Parts: sequence; C-alpha cells; structure tokens
Amino acid sequence: RPELGQAMTQEYSDFSVAGLGWIEQRAQEEAAVHAQRATEDAELARRRFEEDAAIAARRAQDDSERAHEEQATSAEWLSDREATEASLHNRWRQRVSELAAALDEGVAAHRANLARETQRQREQEA
Repeated sequence: RPELGQAMTQEYSDFSVAGLGWIEQRAQEEAAVHAQRATEDAELARRRFEEDAAIAARRAQDDSERAHEEQATSAEWLSDREATEASLHNRWRQRVSELAAALDEGVAAHRANLARETQRQREQEA
C-alpha cells in the first residue's frame, strides 16, 4: 500500500508540474506577444514622430512663405494706395483751384456788369 500512495502522490505531482509548465509556457508566450507589440508600438511612435516633425516643418515653411508673400503684397497695396491717395488729393486740389478761378471770374464779371450798369445809369441821369 505504500507503493500505491507513492504512485498516487507521483501522479498528482506530475499533474501539478505539467499544469505549472503549461501556465509558465502561456505566460512566456504572452510576454513574447507583449514584447513584440511594444516593439511595434515603439516603431509606430517613431514613425508618427517623424511624420509629425515633417508636417510641422512643412507648415512652418508654408507659414514663412505666406508671411513673406503677405508682407510683399501688403507693401505693394500700401504703396498703390498712397499713390492713389496722392492722385486723388492732387485732382481735388486742381478741381478746387478751377472752381476758385471760375468763382473769381464770375465775381469779376459781376462787378464789371455792376460797374457798367452803374455807369449807364449815371449817363442816363446826366
């Protein structure tokens, strides 16, 4: 009977060791999967970082070019606007001068008519 007990103990022990071996194998497989995924995730993160850096560099270059173009366009617009304003100012200064000259002529003509009319009245009265 001791042999029977020993046989039973040995079988249960073998059974337990086999179970532990299976559990250990599963844990190692799971660890390998996690390690593989960690490597893949690191590679994805590296690629994303490089892509993000490339996108950021491209955007910075685009922003710089756009700012330069905007500065040039603004300078040109401002220059054109100043020239247009000067032209407008000169045109209206000339127009005011013309109107003032016409007014002076009108006043002079009116005074001349008034003087002639006054002279004629004096001649008629005399």
